[in-house]
Amino acid sequence: MRHHLLDLKRKALDFRSSGRLREAAELFSAILKEQPDWEHGAGYYDLAGCYEDLGQFELAEECYNAALRYQPANPYFLCGLASFLPLPARRSGEGI
Repeated sequence: MRHHLLDLKRKALDFRSSGRLREAAELFSAILKEQPDWEHGAGYYDLAGCYEDLGQFELAEECYNAALRYQPANPYFLCGLASFLPLPARRSGEGI
């Protein structure tokens, strides 16, 4: 069974790198449906990246949170989620 999932992952990564984001997201979703703990949350991280690139930010945030349930201290997962945190408002005259 794992070999089958590795094939799906390779295909999903190929789709993502060629800009076929919807197809990539569908394959990552299929992997997670079959094995929710795929690569200790990395499947959710990959799916979140697809959703983020598609502009589906709520789904991306949900997936980053799902990845963090498997590895709460993973710096990649944390940075993915942090990208959704609001930036502090800049005051005129401050900063750059």
